[in-house]
Formats: sequence, structure tokens, C-alpha cells
Amino acid sequence: MLVAAVAILLLAAVGFRTILSTPGYKVATWSRPAGSGTIPLARALTSVGGVLGGRANADGTACFWLGTDPDRLALIWPPRYSARSNPLTIVDENGSAVATVGESVNFDGSVAAPEDIQAKPVLGCAKLSSVELVVR
Repeated sequence: MLVAAVAILLLAAVGFRTILSTPGYKVATWSRPAGSGTIPLARALTSVGGVLGGRANADGTACFWLGTDPDRLALIWPPRYSARSNPLTIVDENGSAVATVGESVNFDGSVAAPEDIQAKPVLGCAKLSSVELVVR
């Protein structure tokens, strides 16, 4: 009985360690203007959806998108979002899973990125056809 209890504790510790060692990745995020709780530039919200694509990079960043080449839509996330792997998942500021690569998603709160953001590289992503700011 004692052996079984020790085995359960060891398995729990190993499982907990596995969760803690899951790599985290930086993702492209938009920032709020100082003193503002609104989305960038108070743009009108739209909806965007499809199958979530993504990849983790060796530099500790991850890129998420919707669509297929050559029309992939890069996604930029709210402040303090990040990603974790196994499987690659976008997580919110509380560490809760928002979406996982390969899932069909629909983000009811999103806006097309302004031209100044469209013109810049997106953290972790190669040049994609357009950029969407996810508001969630």
C-alpha cells in the first residue's frame, strides 16, 4: 500500500514537472494606448475565422495565422498573451488556452491592422499577406 502511494506521488510530481517545463513562446501582441482600455485606434470590430495555423520558432517566438499560402492572415494578440507547445496553443494573460493549432476558430472580436502595422514584420512570422488584431 505504501509502495502504491509513493508511486502515485512520483507520477504526480513527474506530471507536474512536465506541465511546468512546457516551453513558452512570445507572440506578436498589440498594446493599448496609455490610459485606455479599448482596442487600438478604436477601430470597428469584425469577425474572422478558419483553421488556426501556427509554428514555434527556435528563437522563442511563435507565429499564428489563418488561411493558406499565399493568402495567410497573421494574427496579433491582446497584451500579455503567449503560446505554449505540445500542442502549440495560444494562451491568454491568465494562462488559459484560447485556441490550438489545427482547430477551427472564430474570433468575433478582431480588426484589420492599421497600415503602419501591416507594413512591419510580425514577431515570429515571415511576411504574410495581411494582419488581423485579435481582440477576443
